[in-house]
Amino acid sequence: MKPTYGDGYELEQRQAILERLDSLKSALAQTRPAHGGIGHNRPPPDDDSPQALALPEIRNAEQTISRELAKAAPDALEVAKATSRLRTALGWIGKKLDKGVDAIITVAVVEGIHHGPEILPPIVKAAAEVISIIIRWLSYVTAAF
Repeated sequence: MKPTYGDGYELEQRQAILERLDSLKSALAQTRPAHGGIGHNRPPPDDDSPQALALPEIRNAEQTISRELAKAAPDALEVAKATSRLRTALGWIGKKLDKGVDAIITVAVVEGIHHGPEILPPIVKAAAEVISIIIRWLSYVTAAF
């Protein structure tokens, strides 16, 4: 059996994923300093910070998912693998952040409050929404398995 694509519900779910991916792209775009970099209000993160290490993986996963969902018959396995990488990157951020900052992010995501590190809450929230809807989509397109 192969995944099934193209019916109204599947296309609706795919569109919802793409919309959430746009939100994630917007949050990722905000991680780049608007100008200046070091010495300004938004210096680049340290090379070994959780943000610096996780962001490339999040970007890569977002690009893979976007590319696959643009196809008439996406590769569900590639989408699932990219979603797994996205989930792993978010888990890594959570494990590496200070417990106090992690608690602030959790509250920020749940309540929509943007305290703490100014960029992580939007990325965490957007990525969590992407993961959630992709899981529904994957369940639907692979239901016959």
